[in-house]
Amino acid sequence: MPIRYTASNLNTAGTFYLPTRTTNADMEEVETLTEVHRLRGEFLPSPGRERMRAEQIDAEPRAMFVMRYRSWVTTNHVVDIRGEIYEIHSIVDVDGRRRYLELILTKRRFQ
Repeated sequence: MPIRYTASNLNTAGTFYLPTRTTNADMEEVETLTEVHRLRGEFLPSPGRERMRAEQIDAEPRAMFVMRYRSWVTTNHVVDIRGEIYEIHSIVDVDGRRRYLELILTKRRFQ
């Protein structure tokens, strides 16, 4: 059975940003976030995933944000949802008909 999304489920605000490198007053290169767009979607947090790396456990929190199709969304964007910044790991066109996108997100470690 296919997953069905409706406009009434898209009730969480998401703000999309593009990371931009700029120079501050001390001539140091810094990364800033430039707001691109605000829109609504359905936020589905997941418990995350753990993996072993170099004798330590590395937890990678993942989540999904479902939104109406937008052609400009890329994995270069970051998304602010409920005050947390997420990087877009992958983008899936749900049914191939350009109606909804599923964004697989990972929580950004450095903000």
